Amino acid sequence: MKWSEVVDSGPMGGCFWCGTSVSQKPVYALGGRFRQGVEHPPDQDEGYLVQLAVSENTDSAEFRWMWAIVAGSQSEAKKHGKDLLFMLCSEECGEELREVLRAELESFDAIM
Repeated sequence: MKWSEVVDSGPMGGCFWCGTSVSQKPVYALGGRFRQGVEHPPDQDEGYLVQLAVSENTDSAEFRWMWAIVAGSQSEAKKHGKDLLFMLCSEECGEELREVLRAELESFDAIM
């Protein structure tokens, strides 16, 4: 999904982590970088949405799908070293997501 199509679609209406509406509220972002040597979405001039499977519990094979924004190649986010952005409703959701992603990376490193 291209960034220009996102504004009129469902994903941009809520927090990418918990789904709470972000209309009429401040919006927070969590950014990240792609790891070298790991397959990732291609760079494009315009940012776009992708879905990621994220496990909330590293002891379980269950996961949930969530949205992420791949930064456009000429975007401010990319200029500041961010490849991926998550739109969030609060700092608390950002901390929860950060911890889940950190645990995912640790599990990935243990396997590799």
